[in-house]
Formats: sequence, C-alpha cells, structure tokens
Amino acid sequence: MIRNFVLVLVGLIGVIYAQIPQGISFQGIARDVNGDCMANTAINIDISILESSTAQTGVYTEDHDVVQTDTQGVYTLTIGRGHPSFGNFAAIDWSTPKWVKLDINGATVATVELMSVPFAFQAEQAVMADSSVAAENGKSRSPNTNNESLTLLDSLNNPKIQFRAGGPGQNGQTDYYGANGFRNVGIGSFGDPNRGAVILFDENNEVTAQFRETFLLLNAPGVGRNARLGNVSSAFPEYGQLVIYDQTNTGSVLGGVAVQAFADPNNGGIGTIEAFGPNGGVKHFVMPHPSRPGKEIVYACIEGPEVAAYERGRAELVNGEAEVSFSDHFGLVVNASTLTISLTPYSAKSKGLAIIEQTERGFKVKELLEGTGTYSFSWRAEGVRKGHEDFQVIREKREN
Repeated sequence: MIRNFVLVLVGLIGVIYAQIPQGISFQGIARDVNGDCMANTAINIDISILESSTAQTGVYTEDHDVVQTDTQGVYTLTIGRGHPSFGNFAAIDWSTPKWVKLDINGATVATVELMSVPFAFQAEQAVMADSSVAAENGKSRSPNTNNESLTLLDSLNNPKIQFRAGGPGQNGQTDYYGANGFRNVGIGSFGDPNRGAVILFDENNEVTAQFRETFLLLNAPGVGRNARLGNVSSAFPEYGQLVIYDQTNTGSVLGGVAVQAFADPNNGGIGTIEAFGPNGGVKHFVMPHPSRPGKEIVYACIEGPEVAAYERGRAELVNGEAEVSFSDHFGLVVNASTLTISLTPYSAKSKGLAIIEQTERGFKVKELLEGTGTYSFSWRAEGVRKGHEDFQVIREKREN
C-alpha cells in the first residue's frame, strides 16, 4: 500500500558539464504538510525530458528506483544516470527549450522548465526549479501554489538559501544554511503570521538568538535563556526591560538581574534594577584586593523594605548645643516627615545628646541634663525618598 504523503520539492538543476552534457544534478527537499522535512524517507522518482510543458511523451525517460532523503529531508539524483526506459540521454538536442517532468511513486507531481540549462552557463552555475506538489495514494494532484519555495545551492549542490512563500495563514520565510547543512539564519514569522522575526542558529541547529517585534532574546544552547531585551510584558509594551538569566534558567527569572521600567499605580512609570534568586538576588560591587594578588573585595548593598536615602556628617557641640544643616540636595530628595537621625558623641564625659528640632533643612542638638559640654559628634540622617512613600513590599508576580 502506498503511504499517504505530501511532498514539497525544491529542486536545483546544474550540469555535469562537457561538450555534450553527461548528467544534470538535481537536488530537492521533501517536506510534509506542516512544512517539516521528511527525513530518512525512501522516494521512487521517474524523470522525463519533454519538448514542451504539455507534451504527453518525452524525448527521454529514466527511473530512479529508490531515492533516500537524508536527516534534513534532502535528496539528490543525477538526470542521465538513472535507468533509461525510453530514448538516449546523450542524443538529446539541447538547442531547444526542454522541461523536466517528475513522477513520485507513479504520480506526476511537477513539470519544470530547464530555462537555459544545460548549454549556456559554466559548470558551477545553476538554475532553480521549484514546485509545491502533492501525491496521495499514487494519484496526481494540482501543485500547491500557496506554498511554493525556491532553494539556491552552491557548486557542490548543497542548499545555501531557501525562500518559501508559506501556506494559508502563514508568512513567507527565508532560511540561510551553513557548510554543515544546518540553518544559520531564519527570517520570517515563526509562529505569528502577523509579526516578523529573525532567528539565529548555532552549528548544531539550536536557536541562539531571536529578534522579534517586541524583544531580543539570547539563548545558551541546551541550557535556556541568557538575556532578554524588550518590553516588560505584553500588558505594558511601552516600558522597557533588560533581563540577565542565570545558568539554570529555562524560561522564567529563577536567578539573574532585571533592569526595567514598569507601571506604578501612584507614579506612572519608574525604573528599577532588580536581582532575582531563590532567596533573593544580591547587588554588590567588586574591586581588586590592593595587597593580595589573585583576590578581590566584594561588598553587597544594604537592603530594606523602603526606598530610602541618607546623609551623614560630623559637627561640633559648643556649650551643650549645636545646629546642623543638610545639603541642599538632601532636602529635595527626602520626605522630612520620615527622617530618622542617629547621633554619636566623641566624649566620655557626654551626658547624652537629643534632637530638639528637625526640619527638611536640618536639625538642632542639645546635651541631656542641661549639659554644657563642648566636643564633636557624628550624625546620620535617613528617610524615605519623596514620591516613594507607598512602596509595596508584597506584590503580585509579574509576567517574565
């Protein structure tokens, strides 16, 4: 019983060149109805050379009993080196136009004009013949003109560029192939017929990068995502995001860093740098160790449940009193009503210090128990940044 199948034939015709051609190489790619290559499949092909596209009989006919596709669905044969069933290949008059008719498993699937082949070009040149055709239960069907394709081959008949029109509801696609026969680059829609994409592949045909309408995605083959540059989510396409993933990632931010802007109900949009991990990520700085070669110093950031800022300094207590002014910029940044100020006296005779007045411009200090000491002290003031008083610690998980 003949197996039901659909073949997408992408043919290259080139000459094994001499004064009289001794063979025409033909290479095709067999694909199923989903556009996937039919790998490792045996195909029976009959070839006829015709004087016209409507000719019922040819000037030459030969058969290729078993043509085997490879792991990429590619098959190769040489016209003129099959089993002749009619005519003499060497006696064909190439001075007039010729057509090639292909029969697959007894069904006529395509008739392709040879154009100027094989008498007016160098041996390494080729003309492409392409037809999307269907054969079902050995019965001939009309070519599927909605999914035509064209493949360009090199001088060794290896596929280099393939153009595909795409079937109903699909966009066209262009694939570029490397020396090993795998794709290097794919340009098309890749799943969404209304949006374009560029896909990059490594030497093992694994995706390493995707350029899509709203993001760039970099992949580590066999591991998962490396980085994503695009919008925060489909819900907020106007906000940008850069995400760096760790080595265990397979699609979500299990570990890594995100630099992003996202919608804030109180503030429109705000920018953030976020570190992710099972116990939360870490933000730190690294510097070389100044006296131990081969070592480095790593300091981590202090974290807290608020968006805070601080300023610190040193002042002099005179006769038990002091007045300290903040820098102009600190008063512009911090909400004065949220300030906390710490004082550290530098005298063993100190009776203690107290804040007796506090504004957005500074504060006044007095020694306890009506003390009249004169000595220096350090101070640290910290508070919530203006506009971030409603910072939410527990939130709904965002789309990655």
